Amino acid sequence: MLAQHAFGAASRYSKPGSYHTSHIRLPLLGCILISLADSVISSLGVLTYLECTPLLPGLTCLGPAGKLGKVSRRWGVDRGWSPASEGTRVGRRPFPTALTVIWLALSACTGLGTNPVPVGRGALTVFAAASLAEPFTEIADAFESQHPDVDVALNFAGSQQLVQQIVQGASADVFASANRAQMDVVVQEGRIAAAEVQDFAHNRLVVIIPTDNPGHLEDLRDLARPDLKVVVAAPEVPAGAYALALLDLAVASADLSPEYRVGVLSNVVSHEENVRAVLSKVALAEADAGIVYASDAAGEPRVRMIEIPQSMNPEIMYPIAVLLDAPEAGLALTFVEFVRSTSGAAILLRHGFTPAGE
Repeated sequence: MLAQHAFGAASRYSKPGSYHTSHIRLPLLGCILISLADSVISSLGVLTYLECTPLLPGLTCLGPAGKLGKVSRRWGVDRGWSPASEGTRVGRRPFPTALTVIWLALSACTGLGTNPVPVGRGALTVFAAASLAEPFTEIADAFESQHPDVDVALNFAGSQQLVQQIVQGASADVFASANRAQMDVVVQEGRIAAAEVQDFAHNRLVVIIPTDNPGHLEDLRDLARPDLKVVVAAPEVPAGAYALALLDLAVASADLSPEYRVGVLSNVVSHEENVRAVLSKVALAEADAGIVYASDAAGEPRVRMIEIPQSMNPEIMYPIAVLLDAPEAGLALTFVEFVRSTSGAAILLRHGFTPAGE
């Protein structure tokens, strides 16, 4: 009853991976009894985390996280804690022993040690280009399966947006960019060592149109036809820079005149902040055509692809690296190795990428 009263409705729990410090306000025996009683109650389920719980004014002691769950971050959004009953795959932790609980109680209630005690699962933060959303989500799941004590938090956005976050001091372990130019910015800012940057995948550009083809496009030439609505990524976005390079290569070929580039650009009605936004607008038939990566188009049933000749397709490489100040540097290196492994390459292939070296 003591523990049930202490861990009542007023208790609140912090997220996994947080730190706790404790201050002595009750007799040591009282804290031990509370922790032991709480251990018995919690043993009805599985303790995945021990977190900081305020009990009474001036008192901080240990409490359970309760049900099985984990914190997930996808598409740059913290989706919060998800219980296992909602289908979230989570790691498992062993049941706490009586000795463990007593030791934790002693540490919490006597303030032994001066350093905060880390609790919860290991966390690895990966910043990745928006075009990597599908393969990196699968890669993260496979990596977590091999490392049950690790949670991979994925932050997807345009490479230029991720660079801005990193340059402004955002904490990250791994950065995977859609081009070298954005990776070089982070290197120049001193947060990644140039020698540590490795290419891991290739991609190519395609023209996409809605499945019902309202603009009646048949080939690359048609992009310059008047009165079409074309969407591309902004010039500072890797996909946008590649689209401009495509037009330059097209004009340099013997097949298309310099007026072709002017005609295509005059049809552009929107510059998007990432390539997935271009894909979305065309899929929703808000534009007649767009220029995206082949890997993006392959997974979207609402669009059709118009292939671009190889001679006009710019070289597209995806580099990856561990940040110099990565909180989990060793784990980050293991993740990069996994991305470039045979298992990682197979996942990339399934999502329309060509692994580096192939």
